[in-house]
Amino acid sequence: MNYLYLTFGSKSILTELKSQNPTHQFVELASFENEQKRALLDITSADSVFKSGIGFKVLAGNFHIQQDVNYYFNHFMLDEDDQKKWLPTLTKPAASLQYLLGQSIKHDFNFLTITIWDDESKYSDWIAQHPFLSNANGTFDSPYKRVFTLAKN
Repeated sequence: MNYLYLTFGSKSILTELKSQNPTHQFVELASFENEQKRALLDITSADSVFKSGIGFKVLAGNFHIQQDVNYYFNHFMLDEDDQKKWLPTLTKPAASLQYLLGQSIKHDFNFLTITIWDDESKYSDWIAQHPFLSNANGTFDSPYKRVFTLAKN
């Protein structure tokens, strides 16, 4: 099984992490809003090398580096009943260029999607079909969206 591990930090911190783990093929992304805020991704079948403790089992999809695109991260929570209702609908969106769905290793009600779209209106349509991605739905709700681009060194 593949896992997606994440950590966040400045360019210098992430550069140090990469140099300490030269055998890993990390992906470094920068926040669309602030180039100084960065994310480092490690998709692997091994244990995490990060201390952040942020990890997801990859349930569907895959991840390939693409240049000059926006990576949309959507974090959301679904209780057990909502998982039965909504997870089957989270198959790869037809209009998405790339899609990955992960479930938290520590908290099985936490989920993350990473998507790439050629048209932001298609992304908006997809969000509208999945109200838990943007609307309050009870105590398990803490949805957020972050947009990243491939970091330039």
